[in-house]
Amino acid sequence: MLLEEAVGKGYSGCEPCEELKATILEAERCAEVAYQMTSMKQGGDGGDSSIMTRGNASSASSVGDKRMDVEELVKFLEQVESLPCKVPEANALQVCCWENLKYTISSEA
Repeated sequence: MLLEEAVGKGYSGCEPCEELKATILEAERCAEVAYQMTSMKQGGDGGDSSIMTRGNASSASSVGDKRMDVEELVKFLEQVESLPCKVPEANALQVCCWENLKYTISSEA
């Protein structure tokens, strides 16, 4: 809505509008990945019943064909939390992240 208003008033090429566009795209991408990950965790989309990592041979999880190790999962969570907007799946993603970390730690012990 803010972006549409700025474009409508002729500000579409200004730096703040370009930053807003980039932020919106990043937030949408993060929200989509978070949704896919939390849908898999909840047993949706026919995926695995939990989010695992590639760091553990017995734990294979993916979003589509893309796999995340524990470090990537934590970095992604930090990226989602640092967005200047709220991503609805952030809480469920955080729960998945911590469950995955507990699983990884216990399987390495």
